[in-house]
Amino acid sequence: SVPYVIANAILRDDTGIGAFIDEKVNDPKIIKLRDKIKVIPDNDLAGFNSKAIIHIDGESYEKEVNIFTMNLTYEKKKEELLKKFRSLVSLYMKEDMVEELIRRIEKLEQEDNMTNILKLLI
Repeated sequence: SVPYVIANAILRDDTGIGAFIDEKVNDPKIIKLRDKIKVIPDNDLAGFNSKAIIHIDGESYEKEVNIFTMNLTYEKKKEELLKKFRSLVSLYMKEDMVEELIRRIEKLEQEDNMTNILKLLI
């Protein structure tokens, strides 16, 4: 559910596939926060915009972002993509193989052919 994803992102900063195992979904801390989150569609938001409004002790804090216009540096975008890639691929590959795959992809222009990269995937 969207409230779970929001609560999980706030408490764990983890939105990868590993965040959806029963142990994490049923964590009492997550459930407590999840149950306080209310999702209300806003038809006035266009495209990939999202808006969060947090009410705490009678005060409201609001933030709207568009994932395509966020002001992230190249390094930050790369860091986020690698984090997501590692979380997904690590379900199927050992950590050292994941890192080798990343290393080879980052230097793809130095590969003679794709054979060595494909061997890592088998």
